Amino acid sequence: NIANSTMEEVMAQSFDAKGSEAGDYALIFNGGDYVTHGNVFNGVQTISFWLQVKNIGVGHTDYVIDFNGTEYIRVFGGTVQCHSNITSPTYYINAVPDVATIGAVDTWYHVAITTNYNINVSALQIGKLAGDGDELNGRIDEVRMWNEPRSASDILANYKRSLAKPYDEDDLKLYLRMN
Repeated sequence: NIANSTMEEVMAQSFDAKGSEAGDYALIFNGGDYVTHGNVFNGVQTISFWLQVKNIGVGHTDYVIDFNGTEYIRVFGGTVQCHSNITSPTYYINAVPDVATIGAVDTWYHVAITTNYNINVSALQIGKLAGDGDELNGRIDEVRMWNEPRSASDILANYKRSLAKPYDEDDLKLYLRMN
């Protein structure tokens, strides 16, 4: 219990201006790297993460998260998009609802997406879409997935902080701190 309490205090650090905890730890993708996690949960309804991309040009695609080989999150020409099966998503950039635009390269943005659609996260890959050549060229940090649509106030209250007690978050199904 002491170890868990200490870990939870460390995990409650504020994010710095770089979009990640002090120390600038994050996963770096160079267009050919990716992380495979596997099965997470069938019924994810909120996804959030910090993202920095190297290119937002017209027609450029970076696949950020692949949930199951067919449903994904990508950045296309500077706009965050979900696969069309993920119905009625609400996008948040830096906790501002209904914003989906990444405005600058090499800049950290917090991305959150909520939906009432149950996403089957059965073959999670970060940094690419299975079988596709448009991998992520950028950085990602603090990936979180919940089995409920988080409210705008929850996203605003927590987007600049690590979760203080992740073990107490009943609806949290994945938490990758990248530290």
